[in-house]
Amino acid sequence: MPSQTLTSPPVSPVPSTARPKTTRASLAVVGSLAVDITMHPFSTSPLQTTAPGSVSLTLGGVAGNVSRAAHSLLQSDKTLLVAPIGADLLGSVAEKGLEENGMRVDGLIRVGAEGGSTATCGYLVDEKGELIGGVADMKIAREVEGRKVSSDVDLSE
Repeated sequence: MPSQTLTSPPVSPVPSTARPKTTRASLAVVGSLAVDITMHPFSTSPLQTTAPGSVSLTLGGVAGNVSRAAHSLLQSDKTLLVAPIGADLLGSVAEKGLEENGMRVDGLIRVGAEGGSTATCGYLVDEKGELIGGVADMKIAREVEGRKVSSDVDLSE
């Protein structure tokens, strides 16, 4: 699935719970939404220094990818992504990215400082685009518990 490069929106205070439901979802996808950061050098570079290249931000995470695919197939607002995001800059980037793709954001659960930062995965690829390595910070996924989803997001009719 092609990814979309995102721009960084300004950070604004957001409530710590999900937004009010707009329309009933026929499909709820619960899990992780991540901001993926891909670093792609233009040429071979030693690892102990920086190198000219490109850096891109895309939305990922298993639930993020599944809900985006479902949204594309259903062509409506009937897909609800239920995922925690941090009250941080990357949480705002993730929310704006969903909105720019015409996806719902009322299933996002804002987690304050105690829950950590938005799920993020950084990838370093070589000049050919092959993965060299990466680091994934997915601690916020622990915030998705049945009780929290039930209390923050209304999945009933």
